[in-house]
Amino acid sequence: IPPQVIQRAVGLAIFTTLRAGFHFSGSAGSGIIVSRLPDGSWSPPSGIQVLSIGTGFQFGVDIYDCVCVINTQEALSSFMKQTRVSLGSDIAISAGPYGAGAALDGSASSVLSPVFSYVTSRGFYAGVQIDGTAIVERREANAAFYGQPVPVAQILQGKVSVPQEASLAALMDVLAAAEARPETRSTGVSEMRYTDETTGE
Repeated sequence: IPPQVIQRAVGLAIFTTLRAGFHFSGSAGSGIIVSRLPDGSWSPPSGIQVLSIGTGFQFGVDIYDCVCVINTQEALSSFMKQTRVSLGSDIAISAGPYGAGAALDGSASSVLSPVFSYVTSRGFYAGVQIDGTAIVERREANAAFYGQPVPVAQILQGKVSVPQEASLAALMDVLAAAEARPETRSTGVSEMRYTDETTGE
């Protein structure tokens, strides 16, 4: 993904999905969504579940990773206000530009797309389409992570306290690297020490 695309984004939905099919296909997965805060940093994550059902002759099992780059405040508001958002139906989506300078060289319709999608497949499907994919709020997962029920809008506006035992430094470092920025772009998160659960260090 070109760094310019991430730098201009107002939000990101990142998820991994397992898809299986024989004459029809279905997929399910999970991930997170984050939003850009007024100071340019990223919000804490809100958990999401991903569901889709397709038709047509398909056979096999596939795991794919997807990054949806949210380009407009209107699209981001849909994720904040609705518990279920359908890509391609509730929000228009198109394949994102690739390569250096691609974000600036795309067509006008592409540049104005509310959401860009970037998909990497690990299996046998020759072109993964995510139109029709539903992104659903994971209320229980959010409540478990933050220690209490928290509205998605509150999370994505950065108006939630991150538990001291939870470290978001690794996530924020990845987002900073995707923007090709040297520093961890986070508010009150960069100072938190990341602990490797396997080593305790």
